[in-house]
Amino acid sequence: RIAAWSPHELERELRQTQERARASVPGLYVQRGSGVHVNVLTGEVYVRKRMLMPVPQDNAHDEHFRDVFGAASPFCAVIASQQRRRWIQILRGAFCYRVMAWAPPLLPHPTDHPNARAS
Repeated sequence: RIAAWSPHELERELRQTQERARASVPGLYVQRGSGVHVNVLTGEVYVRKRMLMPVPQDNAHDEHFRDVFGAASPFCAVIASQQRRRWIQILRGAFCYRVMAWAPPLLPHPTDHPNARAS
């Protein structure tokens, strides 16, 4: 028996075939609904399109950070990173922590001031 498909059915079938092909990338595993992607070829883990990485050392050694996490070494995802500020998100158990860290402003050198006298 030969099936006759309408143009709409053919388009839908083509779309579904393309979606299945995209979903079956070798070495890429996706947990649907959770936003977790694991690429075993590169060793990268993404949560909600952000790569997981160890918490930066300057955050991990902070006294307040250790009060919350103790000696644990959690992983984080960088939400934003500017010259003087970093915003990370830590997923641990059922909790999501958002940590913002600022670097102190740079103080100008006295000779950089426009009214400084040359000695």
